[in-house]
Amino acid sequence: MVAIAMRILLVIAGIGVGPRVSEWDCARASVPSLVGTFLVLSLLGTAVVTGLAAVVRGGRARAAPWMPPSWRARPLFGEPLQFFHAMGWYFLAAAASATIVALRGTEPCLQGAVMAGGLGVGLLAGCHMFVHLSPRNFRTQPAADATRRAREDR
Repeated sequence: MVAIAMRILLVIAGIGVGPRVSEWDCARASVPSLVGTFLVLSLLGTAVVTGLAAVVRGGRARAAPWMPPSWRARPLFGEPLQFFHAMGWYFLAAAASATIVALRGTEPCLQGAVMAGGLGVGLLAGCHMFVHLSPRNFRTQPAADATRRAREDR
């Protein structure tokens, strides 16, 4: 329950940051440059998360399997993918908020929203890509439920 509350607070913080993101210095950007920025940041976020997770997981080869990214897992001081998953949602919330604020203005400035959204999509895609690329490093949900039930029985 605490983990869900922490993630909800991060999303709310992202929504609060959105209006400030939309106030960044705005030069009129063309749609192709916005799409290019979004794609580059999405790919960069995916590569960084996948690479860092592989390095961290490789250094802990004998450690217990990780839990796949979930809203129920602790986002801080635990597994790196949980942190990246929470930050991905933070950036998506900031992007949504910045987009709404920018579109309500007289001259929409979407660069900040596009950058936050691209990074958020990249972080989430990287988390899920790593789970699918190396499934042996993750415990399945039934095993996690069985472990939790065994602990509760003690």
